[in-house]
Amino acid sequence: QVGGVRSEREWPVVWAVAKGSFWNKCILVPLALLLVWLAPWLITPLLMLGGAYLCFEGVEKIAHKLLHPAQAQAEELVNEAEIMNAVQDPSVDMLALEKEKIKGAIRTDFILSAEIIVIALGTIAADLSIGTKAAVLAAVAIAMTVGVYGVVALIVKIDDLGLYLMQKRQALVQWLGGLLLKGAP
Repeated sequence: QVGGVRSEREWPVVWAVAKGSFWNKCILVPLALLLVWLAPWLITPLLMLGGAYLCFEGVEKIAHKLLHPAQAQAEELVNEAEIMNAVQDPSVDMLALEKEKIKGAIRTDFILSAEIIVIALGTIAADLSIGTKAAVLAAVAIAMTVGVYGVVALIVKIDDLGLYLMQKRQALVQWLGGLLLKGAP
């Protein structure tokens, strides 16, 4: 979701998505606790529905690339061209484009976070107090957000590290920098 964002804006964008993710968890954890209190029998069906949805999304993306490779590649090229044109066109409001990317990433995070919170809820012993359940879910939510967006922040800056290493004198360090650049998303 960070594609098309200037290098100096990558971390602020990741930070904005991480904050949105945190607020998603602030909504989802109380909803999950309310679910346990009002309708604990719904946890398993919700896990099944969420899992089915995520499977559908994954299979749809894979099937599209495998069954329609030319169309998938054309769509990817069009998307890349649109991003490049937007970056080069001074009349395009890059901040508005950035905000749209952030909103989309936060929406995606909400769906994935809901599934993970329900999975965590399903693994917590039923006889624990509501306070203990709240503490466990809060810990899972915080660990998820920090872990996921910490890794994302490192990944989006891997190209900068690669460029930095490429400027060094040692051949091995330059090779490593080139490897990082080739592997960067």
